[in-house]
Amino acid sequence: MKLTIVHTTGDRSGTSLSVDGKELITLGRRPGNDMVFDQTGDVTVSGHHADIRIIDGHAHIVDMQSTNGTFVNGQRVNQAKLEPNDEVVLGDKGPGFKVTYTGQAVEPHGDEQAGDKIYGQRTVGVMIQQALDEAGKEQAKGTSKSTEYFEALMDKKVKRSSSRLKKIVISSIIAFVVIGMGLGIYFYFNRSVQVYQTTQVNYGDKAGGNIAAANRYAVFMIAGTPKSRPKQTSLQGFCTGFAIRPDLLATNAHCVKGARTKFSTVYALMNGSPQHRYPVVQMLAHPSYSDGSISPDVGLMKIKGQLTNLVTISPQAELGQVAPGVSVFLYGFPGRLNKEEAPEATFIKGEIGRVTNFDQKLGNFGSNTLLQHSAFCTGGTSGSPMFNGSGHVIGINAGGYTENGQALAGYNFGMRADLLSPLLARMGYQ
Repeated sequence: MKLTIVHTTGDRSGTSLSVDGKELITLGRRPGNDMVFDQTGDVTVSGHHADIRIIDGHAHIVDMQSTNGTFVNGQRVNQAKLEPNDEVVLGDKGPGFKVTYTGQAVEPHGDEQAGDKIYGQRTVGVMIQQALDEAGKEQAKGTSKSTEYFEALMDKKVKRSSSRLKKIVISSIIAFVVIGMGLGIYFYFNRSVQVYQTTQVNYGDKAGGNIAAANRYAVFMIAGTPKSRPKQTSLQGFCTGFAIRPDLLATNAHCVKGARTKFSTVYALMNGSPQHRYPVVQMLAHPSYSDGSISPDVGLMKIKGQLTNLVTISPQAELGQVAPGVSVFLYGFPGRLNKEEAPEATFIKGEIGRVTNFDQKLGNFGSNTLLQHSAFCTGGTSGSPMFNGSGHVIGINAGGYTENGQALAGYNFGMRADLLSPLLARMGYQ
């Protein structure tokens, strides 16, 4: 299918972009999207604002939890099928465009039964997978189903499809029945076994040294003058932060709260460059963070000044691939090494051990924001960026587990990077 995006309003008005053969087109201001909007002009557009997805031969617009919303013909939508002349606007009064495309799904012919439809190969595959998923649930219970059961199951899934398609799909299901029954017997005698579908992904192959070099001047020691020692002239380092905007650092919520309660002045000292220090002028902690519990431990610190070295936050699709066994690199300031005169961060490697929600249970993508890792860390490394093998930040280091008052080596955790999104919106960033 060839798809053409024609811009009607905004900085791109009067231009167009043609895409051929792609089923997913990403839109946003962040570099790496298929269509990148202007960083300064299109301010209503989020970093990854929306997707255009080809579903059954038709274009659909899908909002990716953007700050300012996605509108089709003036109505805010989460997802909508795009018809000819529909106008899409990213954010209220933001840039607008229309989508035209060729190669739509084949419409029913006159000799087909009423309501029948010819489906493409991708749709057939989805139907087969849905039916197999339901059949697998039954097999996992140790039950045995006949061929007639699978036929009835698929008949329900494709009740609107043509009789010819039904025969094709049912024949495909029957081909898996023998395997399914074998799995059912196995699960019956091994009920404690859980099977999860995994996907082989490429997490990048950059060496740790390259990642450290590329982000050396984007990492900062957070230091301050203790309220308990008002006459102290030297600064005391207590956390790590990293630059995500020219005047904004990401860190932990507990670092923000500590800065407010324990220090009269707070500064950000650039890694490897002690002469570059920036006063912190505004701070914000995640509203759901709670001291003493595992909760969204992320925060922001706005500085006075302009930075040129920024980290790259992993896009949502990449965050969805974070899984046990993935290499992770931390870059921060261990407590004993927090020296004002020589702010030199420590770079260390570990692995993701578990990805769960804050109850430490496996949830869906939206709730699996707790990243357990094995990289060694101490108090001062709170707020350190967690890089994946592509050199992108997947999380913010937050703390470690304890048992009987003792820290458990290799059992530390961080917060997934997209927990920063609501804070950025509250501080006026997109």
